[in-house]
Amino acid sequence: MRQAQTLVRFLTIVSLSLLISSCSAFGFLFERLPWLTGWQTSKYFDLNDAQEARIEEVAEGAKQWLVTEGFPALIADLELAQQAWNEDPSAARVSKLFGVLEVHTDKALGVLAPTLAPAMMLLEESNLTHFAQHMDEKKSDWFESLASEEEKEDRRVERLERWFGDLNDDQVSIVREHVSLLPNELAIRRGNTDHWVGSLIYHIQQNDQYAVQLWIASPSVWWTNEYAELRELNRIQITQVLQNLVPTLSPKQQKRASDEVADWVETLEDVVSS
Repeated sequence: MRQAQTLVRFLTIVSLSLLISSCSAFGFLFERLPWLTGWQTSKYFDLNDAQEARIEEVAEGAKQWLVTEGFPALIADLELAQQAWNEDPSAARVSKLFGVLEVHTDKALGVLAPTLAPAMMLLEESNLTHFAQHMDEKKSDWFESLASEEEKEDRRVERLERWFGDLNDDQVSIVREHVSLLPNELAIRRGNTDHWVGSLIYHIQQNDQYAVQLWIASPSVWWTNEYAELRELNRIQITQVLQNLVPTLSPKQQKRASDEVADWVETLEDVVSS
């Protein structure tokens, strides 16, 4: 199955592509499954044929773990989270699902790091220049929702509606009440991106494979202090939104969230069985 092969290849550079995204790692992945067949590993680095071949070697190793261990374990935990939600649709159950995704993301990054880091040491100055330029060009798109408080609120509503379906006026008001643009949020996010991009380029130039491997396995090592604090404040906002929003969900909205998880499970099962 071409999509399955591309998914595996995509996950070999998950530490880069998902970190670049402003949304959660698995959220980024699953929102983009329909067009993964068009994914190009050169998107960020403009890889040559030899570098592409090395990435393919990494993909082969990753494929075995993902198909035999990674995805089956994730499927099992997603099914348990779905069952818990069906029995008790509460904010705590949504937080539990987020926790499941974070645990499996961390596990995947830890497995990929030892083989992906050596491949990244093959990047040349031209690749790094392309990467820096690409990142600089895309920053405005990634953080456009932080241009104003209203835009941040709109983005939060949009993401919640992907889970629960259309929110009514009262539910939208709940979201807006608990979401706010934090002081210097846009500047802090831009600064954090500049920091980790610069750190990655520097350590590759220094041929510091250990530092790159550590970052792949634990991306927070190159977060700025300001970003870490900002991230925690945003997590608190999300928790407050869920605590007030989830009790108002209709049975149809509750089912929509359950069906979303079921779709994730079905997609993963297709990959495992391909």
